[in-house]
Amino acid sequence: IDSKKIHAHDKALKCAVTDAMKRAARHFGERLGNALYIKGNSIRNAPIDNKTALDRLEKEENKIMFGDQTQLKAQLEEQQQQQQQQQQQ
Repeated sequence: IDSKKIHAHDKALKCAVTDAMKRAARHFGERLGNALYIKGNSIRNAPIDNKTALDRLEKEENKIMFGDQTQLKAQLEEQQQQQQQQQQQ
């Protein structure tokens, strides 16, 4: 038996199990199941309850809508520092 076929079969099986678990999680709540599709989330670090799932999803939606606020704040502080340096010169 070709080892590439064994590896491909093993990977396909793991993907099928993961997809099935994600679909099953949706039955525990729309937001919980959808939280698993967010990049960085997986079965192992999935939200424990719906409240945590809602919080995470809201943060991700806000990042998409308004941008990463920590990054924007750092950019603003950097601009302010540059302006202060220019005023001192």
